[in-house]
Amino acid sequence: MGSSYMNDDMKQYVSEKYPNGKSDLFSAFMYQCNSLLKNNGHIGYICPYVWMFISSYERFRNDLLNDFCITSLIQLEYNAFEPACVPICTFTLAKTQSKSYGSYIRLSDFKGHQNQAPRTLEAINNRECGWFYSTKQNKYSYIPGSPIGYWLTDKMFNAFKHTPIRNYGKTTKGIITGDNAQFIRNWHEVSYSQILFTANNFSEASNSGYKWFPCNKGGGMRKWYGNNDFIIDWENDGYRVLQNAKKEKRHSQDYFPYMKFRPIISWSSITSNTTTFRYKSNDLVEHAGMGCYIKDEKVLNYYLGFFSSKVTAAFLEIISPTLNINAGEIESLPFNQDILSCTQISSIVEECVKLSRFDWDAHETSWNFLRNELLTMDEQVLMDNLDYIVDKHYKETGEHICIDPVAPQTNSVEWCFDTYCTKWERIFMKLRENEEDLNRKFIEIYGLQDELTPDVPLDEITILQQGEIKIENGELKWNADMVMKQLISYAVGCMMGRYSIDKLGLILANQGDGLEQYNQQIPDSRFEPDDDGIIPLMSAQSDFADNATIRFKQWLVAAFGEETLVENLNFIEKCLGKSIDDYFVKDFWKDHKKMYQNRPIYWLFSSKKGAFQCIAYMHRMDAYTAERIRTKYLLPHIEWLMQKQSEMEANAANLNARERKELDNIGKQIDECREYHDRLHVIADEQIAFDLDDGVVVNYAKFGDVLSKLK
Repeated sequence: MGSSYMNDDMKQYVSEKYPNGKSDLFSAFMYQCNSLLKNNGHIGYICPYVWMFISSYERFRNDLLNDFCITSLIQLEYNAFEPACVPICTFTLAKTQSKSYGSYIRLSDFKGHQNQAPRTLEAINNRECGWFYSTKQNKYSYIPGSPIGYWLTDKMFNAFKHTPIRNYGKTTKGIITGDNAQFIRNWHEVSYSQILFTANNFSEASNSGYKWFPCNKGGGMRKWYGNNDFIIDWENDGYRVLQNAKKEKRHSQDYFPYMKFRPIISWSSITSNTTTFRYKSNDLVEHAGMGCYIKDEKVLNYYLGFFSSKVTAAFLEIISPTLNINAGEIESLPFNQDILSCTQISSIVEECVKLSRFDWDAHETSWNFLRNELLTMDEQVLMDNLDYIVDKHYKETGEHICIDPVAPQTNSVEWCFDTYCTKWERIFMKLRENEEDLNRKFIEIYGLQDELTPDVPLDEITILQQGEIKIENGELKWNADMVMKQLISYAVGCMMGRYSIDKLGLILANQGDGLEQYNQQIPDSRFEPDDDGIIPLMSAQSDFADNATIRFKQWLVAAFGEETLVENLNFIEKCLGKSIDDYFVKDFWKDHKKMYQNRPIYWLFSSKKGAFQCIAYMHRMDAYTAERIRTKYLLPHIEWLMQKQSEMEANAANLNARERKELDNIGKQIDECREYHDRLHVIADEQIAFDLDDGVVVNYAKFGDVLSKLK
C-alpha cells in the first residue's frame, strides 16, 4: 500500500521509524521483518516489484543489498494474478555477508496468469530454458541506482561504466501550470496570428509581444519528430501562469531559462509501450513532455540516435521498466560517443528527423501543413517511385527489370492514390532501414552484438499514424478509406477558406476572417470558398446549393478536372464503402472531431436526430452566426420539407408502402426541425460572441444543446 493511503500520523511514524522504507507500507513492513531475522536466517516475501527498479526505492535497495543476500527471486508477469492491481515478485533473503550467486526466474515475457506456474516449474527443472538466471548481486552496483538487473550479461553490466548523460547535458520535466485547461490549447483553437512558432531563445520570445508559444506535452508513441499539438499562454514570460498559481495557491513550476525555445530531445513522461524520443525546437516544455538539453548542440543528432536505439531501450528496461520515464533516469544513461562514427550517425539521424517531419507536416493537424498529399503527386514522384520499384525487385530477386513509364495521370484520384502509396511505402522502408542501421552502429559501439539485434519490426515505425496503414503478417497494408477521408477533409477546408488549391498553407485561420481576407490573398481563385463559412451536411436531395456533397463535386472538378469527375467520384466512394452523400451526413463530423482531438474547428449545429445539420467554421463565426443558420438554412429547410409533405399528401391515394413510410418520416423530420428551431432561436437572440483564446471547450459550451455534443 502506497504512502498516498497513509494518514498524516502514519506517514510521520513510518518516516521516523523507517526513513529508507517510507515510500510504501510494504517496504516499511519488510524493514521491520528483516530486523527480526537472525544471522544466516532466511525470510520470504511476496510484494510489488517496484522496489527492484524505481529511484524512490534506491536507499531501500542499497540497505537490502548491503545486509542481505537474495537467494531466489521470481519476477511475475504484469498481470500474473487476476485480482492484483500491481505487478509483483516473490523472493527469499538470507541474512549473511556471503554474496554467493542468487537464482532468478523472469516470467515477464509470458503473458497470462495461467502461464506463471508451469513456466516456473519448467525453469526449476531446466536451467537452460532461457528465463532462468544466476547472478551475483554485487554487480547491481555497476548500474546507477542499483536496480535488480539479474538478467543482464557481463557486457551489459560493463556498459554502465560509461559516463552518464548528465555530464553532457541537462534534463528537465518542464512547466507545471497548475491549470492546463486555462493556459494550454491545441494550436488550431486560437488565431494563428497570435502564435509565435519560431522563437529561438528565451530573450527573443520575451520581447515578441505574442501570447501563445509551442508547448511540448509529450504525447503518444512517436519517434524523431512530431507530437506538435499544443501551445501555452506564455505572454510576458508566463506572467499569468505564475500569478494564477500564486493566487490560487496551486503548485506551479518553471525550468531553466537557457533551455527554453532551444533545440532539445523530448520524450513522454508516461508511456504505454516503448519510450520514443523526438527532436524539438522553438518550444517550451510542459511537465508531461520531458526534455534533454545537450550542451554541444552540434552533436545533438548523435544523442538523439543513441536515445532512439535499441541499446537505450535495453538500458531503460533495467533503469526504469515501469510506464514512467523521469528526467533523472535519462540522465543516468551511460553514454559512449564514438568520434569515428559521429558524423555518419548524425547524418542518418538528420534524415530520420526529416522523413518523420515530412510525414507530420503532410497532415492538416500540423501547423506547417501545406496541401493534401494526393494533390502533390507529379512526374518527379513517379520517377522516384519507379527507381524504388526497380531497386526493390533487384534486392528481392537479384534480377534487373526495365519499366517503361507512362505519363502521369494527375487528374485521376486513383492514379494519385497508387502513386501516393508507393511514395510513402518508399519513405516508410527508408526510415526502417535507417533505424536498423543506427541500431547496428550503437550495438557495435557498446559491444552488445551477442545481446541485441538491430531488427526493427514494421509496427515500430511511427509515421502514417492517422490510420492510413496497418501491419498484417509482417506486411504494410493501406487503408484507402482513411486516405480518402483526409482528401475530403482538405476539400472541406477549401470550402471554408481555411485552405486553397491555389496557395499553400493556411489562408483563413484568424478570428473574424472572411471572404475579404481570402480575396486579398487569392484574387483569382479557381475554387471560391463558402460565402458565410456555413455548410449543410444534408442529403444532396435537400434544397441547398452549398450542400457539402454538391460543393465537394465542384471542388473535385476544380482540383482534378471535369472530364474525370465521374471516375474520381466512383473511386472515392469505392474506397469509402459508401456514397459521398452518406459519408457527409453520417460520418464526416465524427471523423473531423477525432482528427482534431475532440477540439473541432468546424462546429456541428444539429437537431436531435440529424434531420437538420450544418457545420460552421469557428474562425469565421461571429455573434450573428446562429441567427444566420436559423434564417438562411433551418427555416428554408422546414419550408422545403413542408412543401414535400404537401405534395405527397395531395397524392396520398396513389402512394405505395415505401412512399407512405417516406411521408411519415418527413412529418417526423418537420417536428424535429421545429423543436430545434425553438432552441436555436433562443441562442440566436443572445448573439453570442466569443474569444478564440478561451478554447473550444469553453466557447462551444456557450451554445448549449444546439451544437452536437463533443463527447
